[in-house]
Amino acid sequence: MEHGLTILYALFLAYGFIGWTFFLAVTFFLPYRFGHPGVIPAHFIVAIYIFVSDYIWVIISLNDPSSNGFNYEGFFVFGVLIRIILINTLLLPFACLALHAWKKRVTDENVENNPAE
Repeated sequence: MEHGLTILYALFLAYGFIGWTFFLAVTFFLPYRFGHPGVIPAHFIVAIYIFVSDYIWVIISLNDPSSNGFNYEGFFVFGVLIRIILINTLLLPFACLALHAWKKRVTDENVENNPAE
């Protein structure tokens, strides 16, 4: 159990406060603003952010002389896919919360615009 918590702790630290704030903001704002069509672009934007930040990290690691020319490509692709799946799974409740808020907002707007007579 301790090993699993260490992995989650490292996952949270990898992107820092600004990264996680960005993830939460995008995952909440797009579904809240656009409804169901906003969910997929939100998670896609998060995936792009993860890919770019991990790619930069790997490039920096490859330039480190202690890497001894080790080929990170296979580990990189596998690691990025795992991180994208795990982080987007952790963000799904926020997307669901945003969809619930969107549905309530749209329903309230419809009631205000078309009051029952």
